[in-house]
Amino acid sequence: MISQKEFYELYNKNSKRNISRNSGPIDARLFLRNLSLPIAYLLAKNNVSANAVTVVFLLIALAGNFLLVIPSVFTIILLIIFHEVAWLFDCVDGQLARYHGTFSKYGENFDTLSHVIVSGTFMLAFGTRIYLESGQAMFLLLGGIGAFAKAFEQQLEISKKSISESPKVKSMYYHSKIRKYIVYGVQTIITEIRIFSIVVLILTLIQPNTIRINFVELSFIAMVLVVFLESFVYKIYLSIKQLGFVERKVWKGW
Repeated sequence: MISQKEFYELYNKNSKRNISRNSGPIDARLFLRNLSLPIAYLLAKNNVSANAVTVVFLLIALAGNFLLVIPSVFTIILLIIFHEVAWLFDCVDGQLARYHGTFSKYGENFDTLSHVIVSGTFMLAFGTRIYLESGQAMFLLLGGIGAFAKAFEQQLEISKKSISESPKVKSMYYHSKIRKYIVYGVQTIITEIRIFSIVVLILTLIQPNTIRINFVELSFIAMVLVVFLESFVYKIYLSIKQLGFVERKVWKGW
């Protein structure tokens, strides 16, 4: 077993030895990756597998999602706490996988599936919560659409084929840090449940009683719409584009 100092340098994505240390959600960069190191080192000493930690991540995140169904401001706060803890363990499983050298297709697929399940159940839970608060069945349908689209979103994020990663969108902010941060901020709110939930909490607290428009409902509708367009519709577009490219190439060669 290597020393704790060596472990921190090798397996912390925030380490100066890691060229991608400034990537990822802001809470992961600021404190989650650093907090995860003592846990990862302890589990590594006890030979705990990365897949076992992924199961812990999944269970904690799902518990937070199920609590969200209860219409209360406190369940939103609990959801944020649960998901922060869950993502702490998500950092740990990556560090353990790197330490043990146990990268495998099964582990990668299991991690992807876990994120899809968490994202999908969050959309269903949020839709159900708003339905219980408003009595509008439309939000149950939106929750189902959002859950369906989230499966595609996760695959696009992992393969770096999301709209924000496309050359046309990147060209918008190559020479502007402000535009880059705006695009990255919007994407983070949409893709990271805990960040979106913080926005929802703020909207819930500032919602004026005199205004009929419900900010939380609007935010959920906007999220479902954006996720559906970026994930499902964009994936169809990429598939059609790829199909057209192959057909043209075959035709020219023939």
